[in-house]
Amino acid sequence: MGKTKLKNESHESTLETALDFTGADLEANREGKLTAKQYDRLLTQRNEKRRTALTVLGLVVFVIVFCGFVALTSGAKPLNLGDAFFPLVIFVPLFVLILVAAANRWRKLAQDLRMQAVHACQGRVNLNVEASATDTGFTVAIQDQKWKVDKAAFLAFKNGDPYCVYYTPHSRTLLSAEWLREE
Repeated sequence: MGKTKLKNESHESTLETALDFTGADLEANREGKLTAKQYDRLLTQRNEKRRTALTVLGLVVFVIVFCGFVALTSGAKPLNLGDAFFPLVIFVPLFVLILVAAANRWRKLAQDLRMQAVHACQGRVNLNVEASATDTGFTVAIQDQKWKVDKAAFLAFKNGDPYCVYYTPHSRTLLSAEWLREE
């Protein structure tokens, strides 16, 4: 019995380390609230997404101005999609897609920061590894909810075991989790 209790405490400690939460964070999450530490983490993520969006916007403006400069100095017609405007056709839509994705993620984080609400999902965990030629993705799923996680968080869960996972409703940021031990 002593070994089982020690093993359970070790598993909970692994979850806390992998998801970066404390017992106080877990208690607040159970009450549907964020802690100051979790709020600051979301704020940092939001600021990083905003910086990404502004960087992409700056690149879009730079490419447009550069292509316009090349077109004017080379004598190309403005509506001619020749050599001078080829980068516009390729890169601007790509930059715009990245900008929209970053802005959408930033908006969701901003909503979570305003609401400061925490949702919970309870059930048996289904772990999945999605490997491609260039990357390996790890997911944790409970019922119809699914989160992409890093390798440490993935390894902290036990496939098929019951958990209660706490997350933000809009950005779906995983905040904490508790293992629902079966006695």
